[in-house]
Amino acid sequence: MLDAQTIATVKATIPLLVETGPKLTAHFYDRMFTHNPELKEIFNMSNQRNGDQREALFNAIAAYASNIENLPALLPAVEKIAQKHTSFQIKPEQYNIVGTHLLATLDEMFNPGQEVLDAWGKAYGVLANVFIHREAEIYHENASKDGGWEGTRPFRIVAKTPRSALITSFE
Repeated sequence: MLDAQTIATVKATIPLLVETGPKLTAHFYDRMFTHNPELKEIFNMSNQRNGDQREALFNAIAAYASNIENLPALLPAVEKIAQKHTSFQIKPEQYNIVGTHLLATLDEMFNPGQEVLDAWGKAYGVLANVFIHREAEIYHENASKDGGWEGTRPFRIVAKTPRSALITSFE
């Protein structure tokens, strides 16, 4: 759990986040992809170019800051994001990468001081753990299903059927 001072410090940054908007997450993604280009393979780069991903992450950060005292309000969004994360095989160690670049982005854009960075570090850690635990449950549920598995596995494709200019079925 987060202490009252951490919660108050994070909530005090909400006006700054709102004022900055998706410029915050644009800086974050530019920074993260520069330092971790391998992560580009995970993200839909069309959504990066058109701003959809920046907007989605900004909205998630703002919602978390606004509901930091009421995490159950975020559970429907957490579930949707966790399902998507598991479809891309996101691993717990990748949350450290995101946390590092989130805090560096806050520092580079706002120079808010160590107290704010520490508060956001703690707050991010709590949220990351929520995702890590839910995603572990999803991985386990999927692996426990008949024919289920975790991670990647080879498949043999016996037929490819074009369904449209953009869609192909694999059998």
